[in-house]
Amino acid sequence: MMTVTKKEETYPELWLESQSENLGIFFDIAINECGYSPKKITDYFIKSKMADLMSKGHPRFSAGCNGEELLMLCLDTNNVNSLNIEEMDGVQTSKEYWAGYMLAIYQWESGRNFVDILKAVPLSKIIEAYTPLHESSEEKFYDVMEHWISDVKGA
Repeated sequence: MMTVTKKEETYPELWLESQSENLGIFFDIAINECGYSPKKITDYFIKSKMADLMSKGHPRFSAGCNGEELLMLCLDTNNVNSLNIEEMDGVQTSKEYWAGYMLAIYQWESGRNFVDILKAVPLSKIIEAYTPLHESSEEKFYDVMEHWISDVKGA
């Protein structure tokens, strides 16, 4: 069960599924097809300002682009060639897709900014949690993220 009262809504819940899928695709393609490390693509995501804008529900990034387009915009903003990105079909099952998908749900539920979340809990840690958490509920994932963030704040 989620233990924190949701902060002020940052964007309509109607956009949550789209944003979750798109962020999953974004990280899946960036890591598995383009070969970026989780740290490098997180750095690009933050530096591009996309992480902050998506946290605030900017319509272009939260509902106006698909995952591939988000990645191309992110890489272009960072002056990185994005010509080799291809559109993905269907729901993905990679650890990286799951991490992006769950990260978006956690961000919306917690009201925290993606930048703050990813500075406290590296994407690589979320990806590594796939095996024990991918069949768990969203609430369990939320509780684990809250624990990890509280560990960082307490340090």
